[in-house]
Amino acid sequence: MGAAASDALLLRVTLEAILAHPFSIALTYGRNFVVAFFLADSPYTWKHRTFGPEWTGPYLAKEAQASGDSSVATPLDRALDVIFPTLRFLVVVGTIIVAPFAWRSRWRLSFVFCLALVAYNQDTVALAATAENRYTFYIVPPLLVAVTMGLQVYSEQRAFKRLKP
Repeated sequence: MGAAASDALLLRVTLEAILAHPFSIALTYGRNFVVAFFLADSPYTWKHRTFGPEWTGPYLAKEAQASGDSSVATPLDRALDVIFPTLRFLVVVGTIIVAPFAWRSRWRLSFVFCLALVAYNQDTVALAATAENRYTFYIVPPLLVAVTMGLQVYSEQRAFKRLKP
C-alpha cells in the first residue's frame, strides 16, 4: 500500500469513527485540546539508545559520541522538563489576564491572530490523541506575543490616566 492509499484509508477510518461515535470523539478531542494547555504526556527531552556508525555513518556517529550518552537524562534535561511546562502554564494564564485589555485596543486583530495560531496548534495536538510536549511547546511563542500586546495596552492606559488632570 502506498502513501496516498494509506492516507485515504486513514481518512476513511477517521470519518467512519466520527460518524459512528460523534459524542465520544468530541469529548476525547475536547479533553485533549484543553489538557494540552497545561499538561503533557511526555518529557521535552527524549532519552533513546545511542545509534552507532552502522546506522548513521562514521562522521555523524563521531559527533553523536562527542555529544554524550543519549540514553541518560542530563541535569539540563531534567531542568527543561520543569521549566517549559511552567512557562507554558504562565503564558496561558497571562494571556487570559491581559485578554480584556488587548481586546479593547488597536491590537485586537493581532491578538486574535495569535490566538488563532494557538488554536491551530492545539487542534493538531487534540487530533493526535496525545499531548506531547514537543508539540504543546509551540503555543508559547504566539502566547508570549499576545501577552506582550496586552501588557503594552495596559501600560498605555495607565500612562494615559496619569497624564489626565
